[in-house]
Amino acid sequence: MALQRHFFATHFDLEQGVRAFEAETSVLYVQAGLFDSAEPRRTSSAIKLGLGCASTGDMVTESRYLLLGAGVEPKVRPVLQRSGGVKFAIDQLLNPDSVVFCFGGVQADGVLISGEISSLGTSDASRAMFKCLTRFVLKDFEFIGSYWVGEQARQMLDDGWRLTSSVRSPVEYDLRRAPLTSLRICGASRHSSATKDVSVSTACVTCCLVRSCQTMFAHGCQETPVCLGNE
Repeated sequence: MALQRHFFATHFDLEQGVRAFEAETSVLYVQAGLFDSAEPRRTSSAIKLGLGCASTGDMVTESRYLLLGAGVEPKVRPVLQRSGGVKFAIDQLLNPDSVVFCFGGVQADGVLISGEISSLGTSDASRAMFKCLTRFVLKDFEFIGSYWVGEQARQMLDDGWRLTSSVRSPVEYDLRRAPLTSLRICGASRHSSATKDVSVSTACVTCCLVRSCQTMFAHGCQETPVCLGNE
């Protein structure tokens, strides 16, 4: 099963989590993509790779890196070109134990491009690395819409920056905080029941109705859960 987390973050938002991850796990960062040379471009730390700086303005074309366990040699596959010649691909097809990390970041004043952590999830090693990386990097992020958003990125959002996957994407698809609405939440236990008005984001209403207000809280609502289901 494929694993994926999309996020918005600056260098400030990523650095502490990345350093903590690298202190916990020895890894190799290998640039992914299609290249003229079969020699992988590698480094031992993401700090050297320009965290939080988006160069192309589109998450799809931003640099991506395969994370492999230290000592694991990245596998490269030749790809014949229709125009003749051959290029060399470095991806998860021959490196199933890897995780892909795309940093995203500031592209221009007022524009923050999304990043991504993903894995094919076809091996225990890749699933374990994905879990460890997201645990450290996204630790203090807030879930807004369908993205994990770092502290500085949240301030940019509130200051009117565009948080988007591409500068060419229409602004109506940019990340925005959901408006607040009033919802009556009923909670009950074996011993009591109660009803209370709270303000929640509209993005959480469905979650609340079909699950519980604790689940709603976990998905981004900032109100204290009012469900009385706990003893």
